[in-house]
Amino acid sequence: MPLLKIVSSRALRVDTQRLHSRVMDIFKAPHGAVQIVVHADTPMYPEGTFVDMRGRAKPDRDAAWMKSALAELTEAVKDAGAGDDVRIRCELFDDTYLHKNA
Repeated sequence: MPLLKIVSSRALRVDTQRLHSRVMDIFKAPHGAVQIVVHADTPMYPEGTFVDMRGRAKPDRDAAWMKSALAELTEAVKDAGAGDDVRIRCELFDDTYLHKNA
């Protein structure tokens, strides 16, 4: 499940439903597999908007594909209302380390 935690030093009006749809398209994720959490107007340094993302490592998610996907994701986050100064950190994990309650 791609999980996006969006933290911003400003008050945001992020259209999470629109962003959710774009993230599903970018990462070819099935419906219900993407979770987006927004924390706005949060004290942070440096100021701006930071996206912390986690997702499953898959064979097709190589460095070149991820570079392209992160460029698309950056534009999607900006278009959803997060401002122009978006920084993204993405961590991919192996399924053997995934544990969940459902």
